Amino acid sequence: MSDLIPIEDIEADESVPVQEIIPETLRDDPVIGDGSSGRAGVNMSRWRVHTLEHDRLVGMTEYGGNDRESRNARRAQEQSREARTDKERSARLKKRVMVGSVIVFLLAIVAAVGATYALELWGGKTVPNVMGLTQANAVELLEGRGFKVEVEAVLADSLEGRVVSYSPDANERVKEDTTVKLSIGQNRVIPEVVGMTRDDAKKALDDMGATNVHEVPTITLDEEEGIVREVRPGAGSVFMSTDEVTLVVSQLPRVPDIMNASEQDAVKALEEAGLPMDVAHERGSVEQRLKVMRVEPNVGERVETDQHVTVTVGEALIDPLRLTDYYDATVPMIRGFLEGEGYGLKVSAKVEDKHIVARFENDKDARISLLREPWTHEADKANGVAEVLGDDAALEGVRLEVTVNREQPEAQNANEQDEKAQKDKAGKSKGLELLGLEKAPVDETTAQAVVERCGLGEIKGSCTQDTITLPPGTTRTGHTVYCCYGESGNRLWTVLVAGTEDPSAEAKRIVVACFPQSYFTADDLSKNGDKICDFVAYVDEYAG
Repeated sequence: MSDLIPIEDIEADESVPVQEIIPETLRDDPVIGDGSSGRAGVNMSRWRVHTLEHDRLVGMTEYGGNDRESRNARRAQEQSREARTDKERSARLKKRVMVGSVIVFLLAIVAAVGATYALELWGGKTVPNVMGLTQANAVELLEGRGFKVEVEAVLADSLEGRVVSYSPDANERVKEDTTVKLSIGQNRVIPEVVGMTRDDAKKALDDMGATNVHEVPTITLDEEEGIVREVRPGAGSVFMSTDEVTLVVSQLPRVPDIMNASEQDAVKALEEAGLPMDVAHERGSVEQRLKVMRVEPNVGERVETDQHVTVTVGEALIDPLRLTDYYDATVPMIRGFLEGEGYGLKVSAKVEDKHIVARFENDKDARISLLREPWTHEADKANGVAEVLGDDAALEGVRLEVTVNREQPEAQNANEQDEKAQKDKAGKSKGLELLGLEKAPVDETTAQAVVERCGLGEIKGSCTQDTITLPPGTTRTGHTVYCCYGESGNRLWTVLVAGTEDPSAEAKRIVVACFPQSYFTADDLSKNGDKICDFVAYVDEYAG
Protein backbone atom coordinates (compact mmCIF):
# COMPACT_ATOMS: atom_id res chain seq x y z
CA MET A 1 0.00 0.00 0.00
CA SER A 2 3.05 2.29 0.04
CA ASP A 3 2.29 3.37 -3.53
CA LEU A 4 -1.27 4.54 -2.70
CA ILE A 5 -2.12 8.10 -1.68
CA PRO A 6 -4.22 7.88 1.48
CA ILE A 7 -7.14 10.34 1.61
CA GLU A 8 -8.74 10.19 4.97
CA ASP A 9 -11.74 11.55 6.78
CA ILE A 10 -13.71 12.43 3.61
CA GLU A 11 -17.17 10.96 3.24
CA ALA A 12 -17.82 9.07 0.02
CA ASP A 13 -21.13 9.51 -1.79
CA GLU A 14 -21.10 6.74 -4.33
CA SER A 15 -18.96 3.94 -5.76
CA VAL A 16 -17.47 4.11 -9.23
CA PRO A 17 -15.40 1.71 -11.29
CA VAL A 18 -11.79 1.43 -10.22
CA GLN A 19 -10.52 2.27 -13.69
CA GLU A 20 -11.92 5.84 -13.50
CA ILE A 21 -10.08 6.91 -10.30
CA ILE A 22 -6.94 4.70 -10.05
CA PRO A 23 -4.01 6.46 -8.34
CA GLU A 24 -1.42 7.71 -10.77
CA THR A 25 1.15 5.20 -9.52
CA LEU A 26 -1.11 2.32 -10.52
CA ARG A 27 -2.45 3.56 -13.86
CA ASP A 28 0.17 1.77 -15.90
CA ASP A 29 -0.64 -1.63 -14.43
CA PRO A 30 -1.88 -3.75 -17.29
CA VAL A 31 -4.24 -5.87 -15.18
CA ILE A 32 -5.60 -3.36 -12.68
CA GLY A 33 -9.11 -4.03 -11.46
CA ASP A 34 -9.24 -7.64 -12.62
CA GLY A 35 -8.51 -9.24 -9.20
CA SER A 36 -4.78 -9.86 -9.76
CA SER A 37 -1.80 -8.33 -7.92
CA GLY A 38 -0.76 -4.82 -8.96
CA ARG A 39 2.70 -3.27 -9.37
CA ALA A 40 3.27 -3.00 -5.58
CA GLY A 41 1.74 -6.32 -4.82
CA VAL A 42 -1.68 -4.80 -4.05
CA ASN A 43 -4.68 -6.96 -4.74
CA MET A 44 -7.06 -4.28 -6.25
CA SER A 45 -10.10 -6.45 -5.92
CA ARG A 46 -9.90 -5.95 -2.14
CA TRP A 47 -10.19 -2.18 -2.36
CA ARG A 48 -13.25 0.03 -2.68
CA VAL A 49 -12.90 3.42 -4.26
CA HIS A 50 -14.98 6.43 -3.08
CA THR A 51 -15.80 9.75 -4.79
CA LEU A 52 -17.48 12.96 -3.64
CA GLU A 53 -19.06 15.47 -6.03
CA HIS A 54 -18.13 15.81 -9.70
CA ASP A 55 -16.35 12.40 -9.72
CA ARG A 56 -13.44 13.78 -7.65
CA LEU A 57 -11.31 11.09 -5.97
CA VAL A 58 -11.69 11.42 -2.21
CA GLY A 59 -10.61 8.11 -0.79
CA MET A 60 -9.88 4.43 -1.13
CA THR A 61 -10.43 1.85 1.59
CA GLU A 62 -9.53 -1.74 1.82
CA TYR A 63 -12.30 -4.05 0.94
CA GLY A 64 -13.07 -7.17 2.94
CA GLY A 65 -10.18 -6.89 5.53
CA ASN A 66 -10.70 -9.07 8.64
CA ASP A 67 -7.91 -8.16 11.01
CA ARG A 68 -8.73 -6.20 14.17
CA GLU A 69 -6.32 -3.38 13.47
CA SER A 70 -7.89 -2.71 10.15
CA ARG A 71 -11.37 -2.70 11.64
CA ASN A 72 -10.42 -0.26 14.39
CA ALA A 73 -8.72 2.02 11.91
CA ARG A 74 -11.76 2.04 9.75
CA ARG A 75 -14.08 2.69 12.67
CA ALA A 76 -11.96 5.63 13.90
CA GLN A 77 -11.84 7.01 10.45
CA GLU A 78 -15.62 6.76 10.09
CA GLN A 79 -16.26 8.43 13.44
CA SER A 80 -13.94 11.32 12.56
CA ARG A 81 -15.63 11.70 9.24
CA GLU A 82 -19.13 11.72 10.80
CA ALA A 83 -18.09 14.40 13.28
CA ARG A 84 -16.82 16.70 10.59
CA THR A 85 -19.96 16.07 8.53
CA ASP A 86 -22.27 17.07 11.40
CA LYS A 87 -20.35 20.29 11.87
CA GLU A 88 -20.56 21.19 8.24
CA ARG A 89 -24.28 20.39 8.14
CA SER A 90 -24.92 22.70 11.06
CA ALA A 91 -23.07 25.55 9.33
CA ARG A 92 -25.01 25.11 6.14
CA LEU A 93 -28.32 25.09 7.99
CA LYS A 94 -27.53 28.38 9.71
CA LYS A 95 -26.69 29.99 6.37
CA ARG A 96 -29.98 28.81 4.86
CA VAL A 97 -32.02 30.13 7.76
CA MET A 98 -30.40 33.56 7.40
CA VAL A 99 -31.06 33.75 3.66
CA GLY A 100 -34.70 32.66 4.12
CA SER A 101 -35.26 35.37 6.73
CA VAL A 102 -34.01 38.06 4.35
CA ILE A 103 -36.30 36.83 1.56
CA VAL A 104 -39.35 36.78 3.85
CA PHE A 105 -38.60 40.33 4.92
CA LEU A 106 -38.36 41.56 1.36
CA LEU A 107 -41.58 39.81 0.38
CA ALA A 108 -43.37 41.44 3.27
CA ILE A 109 -42.24 44.86 2.08
CA VAL A 110 -43.44 44.16 -1.48
CA ALA A 111 -46.80 42.90 -0.20
CA ALA A 112 -47.27 45.98 1.90
CA VAL A 113 -46.52 48.27 -1.05
CA GLY A 114 -48.94 46.36 -3.30
CA ALA A 115 -51.68 46.35 -0.70
CA THR A 116 -51.49 50.08 -0.12
CA TYR A 117 -51.52 50.74 -3.90
CA ALA A 118 -54.53 48.48 -4.34
CA LEU A 119 -56.27 50.33 -1.53
CA GLU A 120 -55.51 53.52 -3.52
CA LEU A 121 -53.62 55.00 -0.50
CA TRP A 122 -51.17 56.33 -3.08
CA GLY A 123 -50.74 56.43 -6.89
CA GLY A 124 -54.06 58.12 -7.81
CA LYS A 125 -57.66 56.89 -8.12
CA THR A 126 -59.46 54.56 -10.53
CA VAL A 127 -62.39 56.02 -12.49
CA PRO A 128 -65.53 54.00 -11.69
CA ASN A 129 -68.01 52.78 -14.31
CA VAL A 130 -70.87 55.31 -14.39
CA MET A 131 -72.36 54.42 -17.81
CA GLY A 132 -76.19 54.56 -17.69
CA LEU A 133 -76.35 56.16 -14.23
CA THR A 134 -78.48 59.21 -13.68
CA GLN A 135 -76.61 62.47 -13.61
CA ALA A 136 -77.10 62.85 -9.83
CA ASN A 137 -75.86 59.34 -9.02
CA ALA A 138 -72.86 59.63 -11.32
CA VAL A 139 -71.81 62.99 -9.86
CA GLU A 140 -72.19 61.70 -6.30
CA LEU A 141 -70.10 58.61 -6.99
CA LEU A 142 -67.30 60.49 -8.74
CA GLU A 143 -67.06 63.29 -6.22
CA GLY A 144 -67.03 60.69 -3.44
CA ARG A 145 -63.87 59.28 -5.03
CA GLY A 146 -62.23 62.69 -5.00
CA PHE A 147 -62.79 63.59 -8.67
CA LYS A 148 -64.05 66.84 -10.09
CA VAL A 149 -67.07 66.59 -12.40
CA GLU A 150 -68.04 68.53 -15.54
CA VAL A 151 -71.43 67.89 -17.19
CA GLU A 152 -72.66 68.51 -20.78
CA ALA A 153 -75.91 67.54 -22.52
CA VAL A 154 -75.73 65.61 -25.81
CA LEU A 155 -78.44 64.39 -28.20
CA ALA A 156 -79.04 60.66 -27.87
CA ASP A 157 -81.48 58.02 -29.10
CA SER A 158 -81.88 56.67 -25.52
CA LEU A 159 -80.73 57.17 -21.87
CA GLU A 160 -82.54 60.46 -21.43
CA GLY A 161 -81.02 62.14 -18.31
CA ARG A 162 -78.39 59.42 -17.95
CA VAL A 163 -74.70 59.08 -18.70
CA VAL A 164 -74.12 58.12 -22.35
CA SER A 165 -70.33 58.63 -22.31
CA TYR A 166 -67.57 60.01 -20.09
CA SER A 167 -63.87 60.75 -20.06
CA PRO A 168 -61.47 59.46 -18.75
CA ASP A 169 -62.76 55.93 -19.34
CA ALA A 170 -63.80 53.47 -16.64
CA ASN A 171 -60.98 51.64 -14.77
CA GLU A 172 -58.47 54.23 -15.90
CA ARG A 173 -56.22 55.32 -12.95
CA VAL A 174 -55.68 59.06 -12.82
CA LYS A 175 -54.73 61.78 -10.35
CA GLU A 176 -57.13 62.31 -7.52
CA ASP A 177 -58.24 65.80 -8.53
CA THR A 178 -58.76 64.93 -12.24
CA THR A 179 -61.94 66.34 -13.86
CA VAL A 180 -64.26 63.67 -15.27
CA LYS A 181 -66.43 64.94 -18.14
CA LEU A 182 -69.94 63.44 -18.24
CA SER A 183 -72.17 63.45 -21.34
CA ILE A 184 -75.82 63.28 -20.31
CA GLY A 185 -78.36 62.03 -22.90
CA GLN A 186 -80.98 64.43 -24.23
CA ASN A 187 -83.92 63.40 -26.47
CA ARG A 188 -83.96 64.39 -30.15
CA VAL A 189 -86.98 66.57 -30.95
CA ILE A 190 -88.35 67.54 -34.38
CA PRO A 191 -87.65 71.28 -34.78
CA GLU A 192 -90.17 73.75 -36.17
CA VAL A 193 -89.30 73.85 -39.88
CA VAL A 194 -92.60 74.67 -41.58
CA GLY A 195 -92.13 77.85 -43.61
CA MET A 196 -88.38 77.35 -44.00
CA THR A 197 -86.70 76.66 -47.32
CA ARG A 198 -85.91 73.03 -47.94
CA ASP A 199 -82.17 73.63 -47.37
CA ASP A 200 -82.68 75.40 -44.02
CA ALA A 201 -85.10 72.72 -42.88
CA LYS A 202 -82.69 69.92 -43.77
CA LYS A 203 -79.87 71.67 -41.89
CA ALA A 204 -82.04 72.06 -38.78
CA LEU A 205 -82.90 68.35 -38.87
CA ASP A 206 -79.26 67.45 -39.49
CA ASP A 207 -78.24 69.48 -36.43
CA MET A 208 -80.77 67.43 -34.46
CA GLY A 209 -79.13 64.20 -35.71
CA ALA A 210 -81.76 63.10 -38.26
CA THR A 211 -80.19 60.73 -40.80
CA ASN A 212 -83.29 59.54 -42.69
CA VAL A 213 -84.93 62.64 -44.20
CA HIS A 214 -87.15 62.29 -47.28
CA GLU A 215 -88.68 64.99 -49.43
CA VAL A 216 -92.14 64.82 -50.97
CA PRO A 217 -93.15 67.49 -53.49
CA THR A 218 -96.58 69.04 -53.51
CA ILE A 219 -97.76 71.02 -56.51
CA THR A 220 -98.71 74.60 -55.79
CA LEU A 221 -99.39 77.68 -57.83
CA ASP A 222 -99.77 80.20 -55.04
CA GLU A 223 -96.37 80.37 -53.36
CA GLU A 224 -92.64 80.16 -53.89
CA GLU A 225 -91.12 76.83 -54.86
CA GLY A 226 -89.04 74.88 -52.32
CA ILE A 227 -90.85 75.96 -49.14
CA VAL A 228 -91.61 73.36 -46.42
CA ARG A 229 -95.36 73.12 -46.01
CA GLU A 230 -95.44 70.17 -43.59
CA VAL A 231 -93.12 67.94 -41.56
CA ARG A 232 -93.91 64.41 -40.44
CA PRO A 233 -93.67 63.62 -37.48
CA GLY A 234 -94.78 67.05 -36.35
CA ALA A 235 -92.62 69.63 -34.61
CA GLY A 236 -91.85 68.72 -30.97
CA SER A 237 -92.07 64.98 -31.55
CA VAL A 238 -89.33 62.85 -29.97
CA PHE A 239 -87.53 60.70 -32.55
CA MET A 240 -84.49 58.50 -33.00
CA SER A 241 -81.75 59.41 -35.47
CA THR A 242 -82.72 56.56 -37.83
CA ASP A 243 -86.47 57.34 -37.83
CA GLU A 244 -87.88 58.52 -41.18
CA VAL A 245 -88.66 62.24 -41.30
CA THR A 246 -90.70 63.54 -44.26
CA LEU A 247 -90.67 67.09 -45.56
CA VAL A 248 -93.57 68.15 -47.77
CA VAL A 249 -92.08 70.82 -50.05
CA SER A 250 -93.89 73.15 -52.42
CA GLN A 251 -93.16 72.71 -56.10
CA LEU A 252 -94.37 74.59 -59.13
CA PRO A 253 -95.85 72.36 -61.85
CA ARG A 254 -93.35 70.59 -64.08
CA VAL A 255 -93.98 68.65 -67.26
CA PRO A 256 -94.23 64.98 -66.29
CA ASP A 257 -92.41 62.29 -68.29
CA ILE A 258 -95.07 61.42 -70.85
CA MET A 259 -92.81 60.68 -73.83
CA ASN A 260 -94.00 57.58 -75.73
CA ALA A 261 -97.10 57.42 -73.54
CA SER A 262 -100.49 56.94 -75.15
CA GLU A 263 -102.55 60.06 -75.75
CA GLN A 264 -105.00 58.99 -73.07
CA ASP A 265 -102.28 58.44 -70.44
CA ALA A 266 -100.58 61.72 -71.33
CA VAL A 267 -103.77 63.71 -70.94
CA LYS A 268 -104.49 62.06 -67.59
CA ALA A 269 -100.98 62.81 -66.27
CA LEU A 270 -101.20 66.46 -67.24
CA GLU A 271 -104.63 66.82 -65.68
CA GLU A 272 -103.38 65.31 -62.42
CA ALA A 273 -100.49 67.79 -62.47
CA GLY A 274 -102.99 70.61 -62.87
CA LEU A 275 -101.51 71.68 -66.18
CA PRO A 276 -103.57 73.09 -69.06
CA MET A 277 -102.73 71.43 -72.37
CA ASP A 278 -103.11 71.46 -76.13
CA VAL A 279 -102.97 68.17 -78.08
CA ALA A 280 -101.81 68.06 -81.70
CA HIS A 281 -101.45 65.15 -84.11
CA GLU A 282 -98.63 64.61 -86.55
CA ARG A 283 -97.54 61.85 -88.86
CA GLY A 284 -94.73 59.84 -87.34
CA SER A 285 -93.09 56.46 -87.67
CA VAL A 286 -94.85 53.16 -87.18
CA GLU A 287 -93.42 52.99 -83.66
CA GLN A 288 -94.89 56.40 -82.79
CA ARG A 289 -98.44 55.51 -83.74
CA LEU A 290 -100.86 56.77 -81.07
CA LYS A 291 -97.93 57.74 -78.82
CA VAL A 292 -96.53 61.07 -77.61
CA MET A 293 -93.83 62.12 -80.07
CA ARG A 294 -92.98 65.52 -78.62
CA VAL A 295 -93.91 67.73 -75.67
CA GLU A 296 -93.30 71.45 -75.11
CA PRO A 297 -92.00 72.62 -72.67
CA ASN A 298 -89.69 69.63 -72.34
CA VAL A 299 -90.16 66.93 -69.74
CA GLY A 300 -89.06 68.15 -66.30
CA GLU A 301 -89.25 71.85 -67.10
CA ARG A 302 -91.24 74.18 -64.85
CA VAL A 303 -94.54 75.45 -66.22
CA GLU A 304 -95.66 78.95 -65.41
CA THR A 305 -99.19 79.52 -64.18
CA ASP A 306 -100.57 80.79 -67.50
CA GLN A 307 -98.55 78.45 -69.75
CA HIS A 308 -100.06 75.54 -71.72
CA VAL A 309 -98.32 72.25 -72.40
CA THR A 310 -98.43 71.21 -76.05
CA VAL A 311 -98.43 67.47 -76.67
CA THR A 312 -97.82 66.10 -80.15
CA VAL A 313 -99.15 62.59 -80.72
CA GLY A 314 -98.48 60.30 -83.68
CA GLU A 315 -101.47 60.03 -85.98
CA ALA A 316 -103.95 57.35 -85.11
CA LEU A 317 -103.58 55.70 -88.55
CA ILE A 318 -100.25 55.54 -90.36
CA ASP A 319 -100.96 55.16 -94.04
CA PRO A 320 -99.97 51.67 -95.24
CA LEU A 321 -99.14 53.22 -98.62
CA ARG A 322 -96.21 55.22 -97.20
CA LEU A 323 -93.63 52.54 -97.87
CA THR A 324 -90.63 54.57 -96.66
CA ASP A 325 -92.15 54.63 -93.15
CA TYR A 326 -91.86 50.85 -92.93
CA TYR A 327 -88.12 51.14 -92.36
CA ASP A 328 -88.75 52.72 -88.95
CA ALA A 329 -90.25 49.46 -87.69
CA THR A 330 -89.40 45.80 -87.28
CA VAL A 331 -90.96 43.05 -89.38
CA PRO A 332 -93.18 41.82 -86.49
CA MET A 333 -94.40 45.40 -85.98
CA ILE A 334 -95.19 45.75 -89.68
CA ARG A 335 -97.11 42.50 -89.68
CA GLY A 336 -99.20 43.56 -86.68
CA PHE A 337 -99.81 46.98 -88.19
CA LEU A 338 -100.91 45.66 -91.58
CA GLU A 339 -103.18 43.07 -90.05
CA GLY A 340 -104.71 45.83 -87.92
CA GLU A 341 -105.30 47.85 -91.09
CA GLY A 342 -107.19 45.00 -92.78
CA TYR A 343 -104.34 43.36 -94.68
CA GLY A 344 -104.30 39.60 -94.20
CA LEU A 345 -101.13 37.51 -94.50
CA LYS A 346 -101.49 35.26 -97.56
CA VAL A 347 -97.95 34.06 -98.20
CA SER A 348 -94.76 33.87 -96.09
CA ALA A 349 -91.64 31.90 -96.87
CA LYS A 350 -87.86 31.98 -96.57
CA VAL A 351 -85.85 32.03 -99.76
CA GLU A 352 -82.12 32.08 -100.42
CA ASP A 353 -81.04 31.37 -96.87
CA LYS A 354 -82.03 34.37 -94.74
CA HIS A 355 -84.17 36.37 -97.17
CA ILE A 356 -87.93 36.34 -96.56
CA VAL A 357 -90.97 36.76 -98.77
CA ALA A 358 -94.33 37.79 -97.37
CA ARG A 359 -97.50 39.04 -99.10
CA PHE A 360 -100.45 40.77 -97.45
CA GLU A 361 -103.76 41.50 -99.24
CA ASN A 362 -106.88 43.51 -98.46
CA ASP A 363 -110.32 43.63 -100.05
CA LYS A 364 -109.50 46.68 -102.14
CA ASP A 365 -107.38 44.96 -104.75
CA ALA A 366 -104.12 45.94 -103.01
CA ARG A 367 -101.15 43.76 -102.17
CA ILE A 368 -98.23 44.74 -99.92
CA SER A 369 -95.21 42.47 -100.15
CA LEU A 370 -91.97 42.28 -98.14
CA LEU A 371 -89.13 40.87 -100.24
CA ARG A 372 -85.56 41.59 -101.23
CA GLU A 373 -86.20 42.68 -104.86
CA PRO A 374 -89.59 44.43 -104.90
CA TRP A 375 -89.43 45.14 -108.67
CA THR A 376 -89.96 41.39 -109.27
CA HIS A 377 -92.95 39.05 -108.94
CA GLU A 378 -91.15 36.87 -106.38
CA ALA A 379 -93.99 37.17 -103.82
CA ASP A 380 -96.56 35.99 -106.37
CA LYS A 381 -94.60 32.81 -107.03
CA ALA A 382 -94.46 31.73 -103.38
CA ASN A 383 -97.22 29.88 -101.58
CA GLY A 384 -97.96 28.69 -98.07
CA VAL A 385 -97.48 30.43 -94.75
CA ALA A 386 -94.32 29.77 -92.70
CA GLU A 387 -93.19 31.28 -89.39
CA VAL A 388 -90.50 33.53 -90.81
CA LEU A 389 -91.68 36.96 -89.61
CA GLY A 390 -90.07 36.89 -86.17
CA ASP A 391 -87.78 39.40 -84.48
CA ASP A 392 -84.77 38.13 -86.41
CA ALA A 393 -86.37 38.77 -89.81
CA ALA A 394 -84.80 41.68 -91.71
CA LEU A 395 -86.79 44.20 -93.74
CA GLU A 396 -85.30 44.58 -97.21
CA GLY A 397 -87.66 45.78 -99.94
CA VAL A 398 -91.35 46.77 -99.86
CA ARG A 399 -93.77 46.45 -102.82
CA LEU A 400 -97.27 47.87 -103.16
CA GLU A 401 -99.33 46.65 -106.12
CA VAL A 402 -102.84 47.96 -106.83
CA THR A 403 -105.00 46.33 -109.50
CA VAL A 404 -107.37 48.58 -111.41
CA ASN A 405 -110.57 46.51 -111.67
CA ARG A 406 -113.73 48.47 -112.39
CA GLU A 407 -117.09 46.99 -111.58
CA GLN A 408 -119.18 46.48 -114.70
CA PRO A 409 -122.89 47.47 -114.50
CA GLU A 410 -125.58 45.24 -115.90
CA ALA A 411 -126.68 46.12 -119.47
CA GLN A 412 -129.90 48.12 -119.66
CA ASN A 413 -130.68 47.51 -123.37
CA ALA A 414 -129.11 46.15 -126.50
CA ASN A 415 -127.84 49.55 -127.57
CA GLU A 416 -125.65 49.67 -124.44
CA GLN A 417 -123.79 46.51 -125.23
CA ASP A 418 -121.21 48.30 -127.27
CA GLU A 419 -117.84 49.08 -125.74
CA LYS A 420 -118.36 52.81 -125.51
CA ALA A 421 -121.54 52.43 -123.50
CA GLN A 422 -119.78 50.03 -121.12
CA LYS A 423 -116.98 52.50 -120.54
CA ASP A 424 -119.38 55.32 -119.84
CA LYS A 425 -121.23 53.31 -117.27
CA ALA A 426 -118.19 51.58 -115.82
CA GLY A 427 -118.28 51.29 -112.08
CA LYS A 428 -115.68 52.49 -109.57
CA SER A 429 -112.35 50.72 -108.93
CA LYS A 430 -111.50 49.86 -105.32
CA GLY A 431 -107.81 50.08 -106.15
CA LEU A 432 -108.14 53.61 -107.53
CA GLU A 433 -110.20 54.65 -104.53
CA LEU A 434 -107.40 53.41 -102.29
CA LEU A 435 -104.96 55.63 -104.15
CA GLY A 436 -107.37 58.55 -104.20
CA LEU A 437 -107.75 58.46 -107.99
CA GLU A 438 -110.86 58.59 -110.16
CA LYS A 439 -109.10 57.40 -113.28
CA ALA A 440 -105.64 56.12 -114.18
CA PRO A 441 -104.30 56.85 -117.64
CA VAL A 442 -100.84 55.43 -118.30
CA ASP A 443 -98.92 58.66 -118.09
CA GLU A 444 -97.02 61.07 -115.87
CA THR A 445 -100.24 62.49 -114.38
CA THR A 446 -101.18 59.21 -112.77
CA ALA A 447 -97.61 58.55 -111.65
CA GLN A 448 -97.29 62.01 -110.05
CA ALA A 449 -100.58 61.55 -108.16
CA VAL A 450 -99.32 58.22 -106.79
CA VAL A 451 -95.98 59.77 -105.79
CA GLU A 452 -97.82 62.46 -103.80
CA ARG A 453 -100.27 59.99 -102.26
CA CYS A 454 -97.42 57.77 -101.05
CA GLY A 455 -95.28 60.68 -99.82
CA LEU A 456 -92.30 59.78 -101.97
CA GLY A 457 -90.92 63.18 -103.02
CA GLU A 458 -89.41 64.50 -106.23
CA ILE A 459 -89.25 62.46 -109.45
CA LYS A 460 -85.64 62.23 -110.71
CA GLY A 461 -86.12 60.24 -113.91
CA SER A 462 -88.71 58.41 -116.02
CA CYS A 463 -89.37 56.34 -119.14
CA THR A 464 -92.30 55.22 -121.30
CA GLN A 465 -92.89 52.38 -123.72
CA ASP A 466 -91.46 54.61 -126.42
CA THR A 467 -88.24 55.62 -124.58
CA ILE A 468 -87.44 52.50 -122.61
CA THR A 469 -84.18 50.67 -123.34
CA LEU A 470 -84.80 46.90 -123.51
CA PRO A 471 -82.40 44.00 -123.85
CA PRO A 472 -82.07 42.70 -127.41
CA GLY A 473 -84.84 40.30 -128.44
CA THR A 474 -87.45 41.66 -126.01
CA THR A 475 -90.96 41.92 -127.46
CA ARG A 476 -92.25 45.48 -127.24
CA THR A 477 -95.83 44.86 -128.32
CA GLY A 478 -98.68 44.51 -125.86
CA HIS A 479 -97.28 46.98 -123.29
CA THR A 480 -97.92 50.57 -122.36
CA VAL A 481 -95.86 51.86 -119.45
CA TYR A 482 -94.82 54.93 -117.54
CA CYS A 483 -92.13 54.42 -114.90
CA CYS A 484 -90.38 57.01 -112.70
CA TYR A 485 -87.96 56.92 -109.76
CA GLY A 486 -86.66 59.08 -106.91
CA GLU A 487 -84.59 58.92 -103.70
CA SER A 488 -85.47 58.93 -100.01
CA GLY A 489 -82.38 58.93 -97.81
CA ASN A 490 -80.29 55.89 -98.73
CA ARG A 491 -83.24 54.25 -100.44
CA LEU A 492 -84.69 54.35 -103.94
CA TRP A 493 -88.34 54.23 -104.92
CA THR A 494 -90.07 53.60 -108.24
CA VAL A 495 -93.63 54.00 -109.50
CA LEU A 496 -94.76 51.87 -112.44
CA VAL A 497 -98.07 52.52 -114.24
CA ALA A 498 -98.71 49.65 -116.67
CA GLY A 499 -101.54 49.17 -119.21
CA THR A 500 -102.39 47.34 -122.37
CA GLU A 501 -101.01 48.05 -125.82
CA ASP A 502 -103.74 50.64 -126.31
CA PRO A 503 -102.15 53.95 -125.18
CA SER A 504 -105.58 55.46 -124.64
CA ALA A 505 -106.70 52.69 -122.33
CA GLU A 506 -106.67 52.97 -118.55
CA ALA A 507 -103.88 51.39 -116.53
CA LYS A 508 -104.36 47.80 -115.49
CA ARG A 509 -102.07 47.99 -112.48
CA ILE A 510 -99.94 50.43 -110.48
CA VAL A 511 -96.80 49.29 -108.62
CA VAL A 512 -94.79 51.21 -105.98
CA ALA A 513 -91.44 49.75 -104.85
CA CYS A 514 -88.97 50.89 -102.17
CA PHE A 515 -85.52 49.36 -101.59
CA PRO A 516 -81.91 50.19 -100.58
CA GLN A 517 -79.76 51.84 -103.25
CA SER A 518 -77.06 49.24 -102.66
CA TYR A 519 -79.19 46.55 -104.31
CA PHE A 520 -78.29 47.76 -107.78
CA THR A 521 -74.96 47.19 -109.56
CA ALA A 522 -73.71 48.29 -112.93
CA ASP A 523 -74.25 44.78 -114.27
CA ASP A 524 -77.93 44.87 -113.31
CA LEU A 525 -78.58 48.03 -115.34
CA SER A 526 -76.18 47.52 -118.19
CA LYS A 527 -78.72 45.96 -120.57
CA ASN A 528 -81.20 48.75 -119.88
CA GLY A 529 -79.00 51.70 -120.68
CA ASP A 530 -77.85 52.00 -117.05
CA LYS A 531 -81.24 53.52 -116.20
CA ILE A 532 -83.18 52.53 -113.09
CA CYS A 533 -86.63 53.18 -114.57
CA ASP A 534 -85.88 51.18 -117.70
CA PHE A 535 -84.56 48.25 -115.65
CA VAL A 536 -87.53 48.19 -113.23
CA ALA A 537 -90.15 48.51 -115.98
CA TYR A 538 -88.46 45.77 -118.03
CA VAL A 539 -88.25 43.27 -115.13
CA ASP A 540 -91.74 43.97 -113.78
CA GLU A 541 -93.72 44.37 -117.02
CA TYR A 542 -91.84 42.98 -120.00
CA ALA A 543 -89.97 40.08 -118.41
CA GLY A 544 -92.47 39.38 -115.60
